[in-house]
Amino acid sequence: MSPSDPRPCTFGFVLLDGYSLAALTAALEPLREANQAAGRPLYAWHVLGDDGAASEEGLRLVNDGSLAGAPALDALILCGGRQVPRAHRPEFIQDLQRRARQARLMGALGAGYAALAEAGLLDDFSCASPAAPVRFPRVSFLARPWVLDRQRGTAVDGDGAAALLRHWVARDQGQADGAPWSGLPAVEPAGHLPGLYPPKLQEIVALMEANLEEPLELDALARYVEVSRRQLERLFQKYLQGSPSRHYLRLRLMRARQLLRQTTLPILEIATDCGFVSTPHFSKCYRECFGRSPRDERTGSNVFALPASTDERVRASVRSGRGWAGVRA
Repeated sequence: MSPSDPRPCTFGFVLLDGYSLAALTAALEPLREANQAAGRPLYAWHVLGDDGAASEEGLRLVNDGSLAGAPALDALILCGGRQVPRAHRPEFIQDLQRRARQARLMGALGAGYAALAEAGLLDDFSCASPAAPVRFPRVSFLARPWVLDRQRGTAVDGDGAAALLRHWVARDQGQADGAPWSGLPAVEPAGHLPGLYPPKLQEIVALMEANLEEPLELDALARYVEVSRRQLERLFQKYLQGSPSRHYLRLRLMRARQLLRQTTLPILEIATDCGFVSTPHFSKCYRECFGRSPRDERTGSNVFALPASTDERVRASVRSGRGWAGVRA
């Protein structure tokens, strides 16, 4: 329910196998709080899923039916856990695509983002995840607890889920501090990753994000967090399904894509700020990752260019290690 609409806004929380019960509970709490504060039902919800879906603790909740049989929903949140599934049923993906046409919010908790990405519903959106799966090249993954990017919201754990829903409710109710400035993604400020992954891996990814302009050697990263090079590589392979060097490169390219879309900085400067020694090398890596050149990305983007004063703040942000996600109006 928005201030101008008397009907409750109806959420559907879809339980995927291995979902986090803590994240689900945390996501529901801001909706309950909003109803209680308003003294009327601003928000309603259905818990949906297959009968076989169990939480990561092995619990099975009694739900309100399957997604296929659910009524029209204003918002849909896919509740996942730690493990990213390889693929989802075609009919489930088609249902997501159909419902996204009318939904005010399509979101995901934990690894639930994979279904949205598989359906193409995160293409050209930012997504909260410490991993950056190469099979979703059009998704801008951010190692943050939560991200709200226009009609897409993602969170990696319970704390992120609560913050995401509180921010969305504030925006839905017309509160200025809940709305992303000028259409930019609202994100949790840069910092330590949530506890879904080993602390050493969190430290390494944080170091990578803080050193995009002058990338650190893998041996140096390993020394900083006091692991061997082999242990570092095993951590990335086990939890992020790839090599550390490939993950580092993708972080730099995703930062470059944000700058191309959301600033008027020269391409050469973006390449330098993201740790590339030359524009040709940057263009080659960018095309291999995203399927088009940096110039095509900029000319083909529908995202507006920020004013020059903001460009200066982006320059300072990138070079200080805070990154674009830390910039605010």
